[in-house]
Amino acid sequence: MPFNEPFRATCFTKQYDYLFNSKFPKSKNSVKAIIDGIIINPLQGDRFPGFGQNTHIRKLRIGLKEYHISKRDGLRLIWLLNEDKKWILMVSLYHEREYKREQIIQEMIRDNLRSIISYIETRYPQSPTSE
Repeated sequence: MPFNEPFRATCFTKQYDYLFNSKFPKSKNSVKAIIDGIIINPLQGDRFPGFGQNTHIRKLRIGLKEYHISKRDGLRLIWLLNEDKKWILMVSLYHEREYKREQIIQEMIRDNLRSIISYIETRYPQSPTSE
């Protein structure tokens, strides 16, 4: 059974718009195709440890051939996946070269997750995250 269309967190949308409206407009369609492909194969990329059995965070490295940028130096796409309920939540999209240290990247992803949880708790007070 295929996964549902991914939800896009506000923080993800802001990052997406910034990257493709100002930095890499020629790569917008190819990256959109990769994001759309996650519906078909949501287990691609690396799995982050520390989450549940069926809910986990994944990271995919994306090269930008239109700019001759390799996967190593390209974009990182982070998403939250729930295999049982068949949903995907796009958490973050960033250019690896914009961040000097891994600690800064981890903090940015944590901030994105905090804003997502805050949004869920505000909109849905009875959600599992508010217990």
